[in-house]
Amino acid sequence: MVNGESIAGRFYLPTKGPRQSAKLKSKPTARIPSNKPQNYGQIVSYQTKSPVPLDCPTACTCNLQISDLGLNVNCQERKIEQISDLNPKPYNPKKMYLTGNYIPVVRRSDFIEATGLDLLHLGNNKIARVDDRAFGDLTYLRRLYLNGNLIDHLRLLFLNNNLLKTLPEGTFNGLTLARLNLRNNHLRYLPVRGVLDQLTALVQVDLYENPWDCSCSILDLKMWLEQLSIGTVVNNVICGSPKKLAGEDMRYIKTTNFCPNNSDILASMIPPSEESFPGSTITIETSLDSDTQLSTIPLSVMILALLLLFIVSVFVAAGLGENTADLYESNVLV
Repeated sequence: MVNGESIAGRFYLPTKGPRQSAKLKSKPTARIPSNKPQNYGQIVSYQTKSPVPLDCPTACTCNLQISDLGLNVNCQERKIEQISDLNPKPYNPKKMYLTGNYIPVVRRSDFIEATGLDLLHLGNNKIARVDDRAFGDLTYLRRLYLNGNLIDHLRLLFLNNNLLKTLPEGTFNGLTLARLNLRNNHLRYLPVRGVLDQLTALVQVDLYENPWDCSCSILDLKMWLEQLSIGTVVNNVICGSPKKLAGEDMRYIKTTNFCPNNSDILASMIPPSEESFPGSTITIETSLDSDTQLSTIPLSVMILALLLLFIVSVFVAAGLGENTADLYESNVLV
């Protein structure tokens, strides 16, 4: 004690407060409503449930394509005989691999719930028939494989209203197409060799609404079009470039207008109007422009014409001589 006061009373020594519960250290604060998006950190990375349904045919395996939330459906070599038998139907398939099965026919109803397909592989099946507009609803389809099948009577092929920029070599190899529709694509050029020259049974082709580049490189396509039968080409084949030819039908443009500064290319690509054989025709110099070409005259025709002219001349001369002699005798008698 100091002067009658305790040290504890003077200095107010701290004492322990009541012991808090082990379960609750502090009183929780109420959550304040906020319109700002809450950041929950890494919790999103641990989400296990897919944001889209992962319905997958029981005979196939599927995996999610994160970039566009579509499915890759792998049904290779599963002894599938009908595409319509695949159940449950996959949700939003982007790629379907159906190779190595026993599918005999492709129907339009097979893909009625798969309109977002980007790739469809039907190679190495037993497909002998593809129904009309079987792929007509697949507006996003960019890759279609039908190799290794039994197709030998594919007569109609409609590839209109797509984003095609060209067709690779061998596209129509082994096909006997009668009708081909390439209308409303992004075609500026189509190769003849290895592509169009395979269409030997073609009776109708539609190349309308494409931005054709009417420069030197298009000459082989122009010549191919000119060799087709009348009525085979439906609608116009309008140039999209260059500017001076835009809006014109390439079939009716003079050949020299395609590459006026390249006469060597023109001479190598344009065949003569008629093949000449020594001794049978008189060769006349031919202009590069097919519109100003002169016809060659067979030698036999010229000889026949000269012979007829000679005979006529003889008869005329004989007739004039006889008339002159009669006139002379008449004058003598008078």
